[in-house]
Amino acid sequence: RLDAQKLRKSAIRACTDRLVGTGVFKFRRSAFRGPEPKVTIIAPAGDASGQGVPLNLSVNATTPVYNAALLAECGQLEPRARELILVVKRWAKDRGLCHSAKGHLSPYTWTLLVIFFCQVSDSEQ
Repeated sequence: RLDAQKLRKSAIRACTDRLVGTGVFKFRRSAFRGPEPKVTIIAPAGDASGQGVPLNLSVNATTPVYNAALLAECGQLEPRARELILVVKRWAKDRGLCHSAKGHLSPYTWTLLVIFFCQVSDSEQ
């Protein structure tokens, strides 16, 4: 009998090995202990900045789908809410507060906190 979690990890490892093996992508980190295992790889920059673009690679993960749908819906209802979500998540990441494996809140939780703030704050502020 196959273990779904082990199968996901194996698929992620195989994809990561193939992508990094091309020499185009670079490995950054893996997170296999959580409920949705993932690997972060760096794609080459498409502009003159020279900074690569981090990509999270996962298999059958639902959180990224929920997060994207939530951001899209917030952007349609109130464009400023989407912008605030992105700013707060960047702020938390820059300060090392957005890493659930270290006991901090996950990026998805930061998104939910911003949405809650927008819902309960006075609309005149």
